[in-house]
Amino acid sequence: MGGSGSGLYGNGGWIGRDTVESKLCLDIRVLKPGLDSGNTLIFKWRYREKRFSPPVERELKIATHSTYLLFQTPSDEYTVGLSWTNCNYGGKRPWFVCTGCGKRRGKLFFKKEKFLCRECHDLTYISCQVSGNKLEELDNKLYKLARKLQMKDFKPYDLHPLFFKPKGMHQETFDRLRSKLEWLLIKRQEAWIAGCRFHS
Repeated sequence: MGGSGSGLYGNGGWIGRDTVESKLCLDIRVLKPGLDSGNTLIFKWRYREKRFSPPVERELKIATHSTYLLFQTPSDEYTVGLSWTNCNYGGKRPWFVCTGCGKRRGKLFFKKEKFLCRECHDLTYISCQVSGNKLEELDNKLYKLARKLQMKDFKPYDLHPLFFKPKGMHQETFDRLRSKLEWLLIKRQEAWIAGCRFHS
């Protein structure tokens, strides 16, 4: 449990640090199939800086080399080290070498026009910031479900959102996620009402 001043509103309403969920994430496991030297990988993201801000589109080109990766964005170009370690049951696992701290990392995050690890960007997790706030905890769960269901422009206060089964998702999985989302929307409304103060 957090002490005094912890949580989203524990310090006089201070919102806290940026979160990993709000940043573009590059996972080395996604890149692994294309890491042969001489390849050019292209990634495009569409995301929101904040929950209700307009969508932002980003593009990243990665030129692969045996010991490093060349990152190219519309505004910058820089290298990120590439390291390999042996796996227990054979094969090798790739790692980014963070340009900020020099440590091996499995994920890098985009902030201030640079991909660095979570620690170098001083990022935390939403779950660490919403402890003790029921409404925020429910919103966090709802946004995660909305991402799984590929819902665009999702609003947690909308009790009847319009969404469809994502392509390739099994019907059983879709029904389970939809039921959970609908249940959480009701719980959120109850939490919101419980937090209201009515005056006669």
